[in-house]
Order: sequence, then structure tokens, then C-alpha cells
Amino acid sequence: MIVAIWAILSISLSSCGDKGNDGGNNGQDTTQVVVPDPTPNQAQVNFIWMSTPDANLQSVVGAVLEIYDQDGNLMSTNIDVRSQTDVVFDWSPGVIFKLDHNYHFKLKDPGGNLIDEADFHAADALNQDEFAIVTTHCVYFLQLSWEIA
Repeated sequence: MIVAIWAILSISLSSCGDKGNDGGNNGQDTTQVVVPDPTPNQAQVNFIWMSTPDANLQSVVGAVLEIYDQDGNLMSTNIDVRSQTDVVFDWSPGVIFKLDHNYHFKLKDPGGNLIDEADFHAADALNQDEFAIVTTHCVYFLQLSWEIA
């Protein structure tokens, strides 16, 4: 008698379970979504080298490089003096360029006179360790490290 009651209760309880239960996934789709690797969205500028094919600028001994963000805010001012054996100016500005922003470089002599200007859109250099910006007077070589913020 107890065995019969136990059998009836077992059958009744197992038939009272969730009608929509499909094996433990609670009715959710079990499709695996492959998440792509995140894309870097900013670049740390490690170094900038500048050379010039312009004969008028090859005798310049000192130069100031100013970097502005797209809103016109000064991000960095760097000064370099080169010796007679140096062929490039070099700076270590320590700025971060955001992928979707534009930046403006101004190169000035020690007296503050504008020598050259260049624009840089960080997306143009995405995932490149080195990138060159070429103007009529100068070539700026950027050494970049890409990161995800």
C-alpha cells in the first residue's frame, strides 16, 4: 500500500513540473555568441621625431612642438635643441590620442615663430606602431602604443 501511494505521488509530482522546461536552459536560446576582440580606442604617443627636407629649416637649432586637441586646448609643449650632428628633432610628449579625435601640431622656432603645422586624425594610424605625417616642410614620425580605455 505504501509502495502504491509512493508510486502515485512520484508520477503526480513529476507531471506537475514546468510545462515549458526544456532541460534546464529556462527557455533561453543556447546559441554561443562569439565576442570579437576589442578594438583599441586610444594611442599613447611615446616619441615624435621630426626631420625636414626644407633647406631653410635645416639650420634651425631649436624647435618647440605644441600639440592641440580638436577643441583647441593645448595638450603638450615640448622643446628640443639639436647639435650639428643631429638630423632630427625628437620629443617625448606623453600624450594620449583618442581614436575618434583630431589633433593639431604647431612647430615653432625658439622665438615663437610658426615654422610648420600638421593635422593628425588618430583613426588614420589605428594599430600602427609607427606613423608618418608629411607636410610641405617637415615629416613627423610618431611612435605609438595602442590601448583600450
